[in-house]
Amino acid sequence: MTIKNRGGVFGRNPTFNNVDVDGTLSIAGTAVPAPADTLTTSDIGSTVQAYDADTAKLDVAQTFIAQQDFPTASATSFGVGVTSPSRQFTVQATGSGDNLPVRIIGGSAASQCYIELHDAATTADYNVRVGSAGDDLELYAGGSNRLDVRSNGDVSVQAGNLIIGTSGKGIDFSATAGTGTSELFDDYEEGTYTATLTPDSGSITLLYDQLKYTKIGRLVTVMGLLNVSTVSTPTGYLGLNLPFIISTGSNYANRSANAGYGSGFVSLNCNEVNLAATESLSLAYFIDTSGATANGAAMGQQFQAGTQFFVTLSYHTN
Repeated sequence: MTIKNRGGVFGRNPTFNNVDVDGTLSIAGTAVPAPADTLTTSDIGSTVQAYDADTAKLDVAQTFIAQQDFPTASATSFGVGVTSPSRQFTVQATGSGDNLPVRIIGGSAASQCYIELHDAATTADYNVRVGSAGDDLELYAGGSNRLDVRSNGDVSVQAGNLIIGTSGKGIDFSATAGTGTSELFDDYEEGTYTATLTPDSGSITLLYDQLKYTKIGRLVTVMGLLNVSTVSTPTGYLGLNLPFIISTGSNYANRSANAGYGSGFVSLNCNEVNLAATESLSLAYFIDTSGATANGAAMGQQFQAGTQFFVTLSYHTN
């Protein structure tokens, strides 16, 4: 039945099904459900139409198939499946086990589906996109694609760096078979440091004193050229400072040495001087491989103005 905007009187308490109103329908009595009421279970499965925007009802047709809690003048939250939502919009799944309470579907099979987050202080887009390009999940920030999770499980950083923000954390390779004590890659560093030579007594001043280092996990590699400018009667053992302390260990497992090369020594040949790294020390010591002295007990005396030494040393740190 259609009620036209032409006036007319009906009998007491008429009942209509599927009524179309051509004009304005004014309700002098009580609407069921009343406009200010919160939808109840009796509304489930019904279609509610044309309620004022300031009431709990919707202004457009809406089929309700679950419990609803709509905002009123005193409430600022909206809940689906929950009567006391803790956020402006809360969806609570029903039942136990895994649930799919929300589904957002794109307009076509060839288009992406967006969930957009927008800061009121900026015009940049922050959104998550899925679909079209191989069903990949794409994260956009500042209007540009930053991170992708591929449908095959790969993760691709599209812009910027992957930052490990907590010390001791990194990339865990424990899923691969191995017998090592750790499969966590938790550090990488490269840089330059100022080298110093420290004899038991006297002093050595360097002209070239910058060494480069690379730290991959616990493995440190140092390289560069040392060139002596002046000396002041150096004697005894001679140590080279390191960028990281040498790690501790049992059975001398953390000791290492380089096959050194140098020139301008007081009496030793160019290939008779090496560097040795000993556990728990912050210095690597020069050693005499000619057998003329007890290891490196007199290496300080071998360095003079013009002596130079090529450093390549790898060792473990803590």
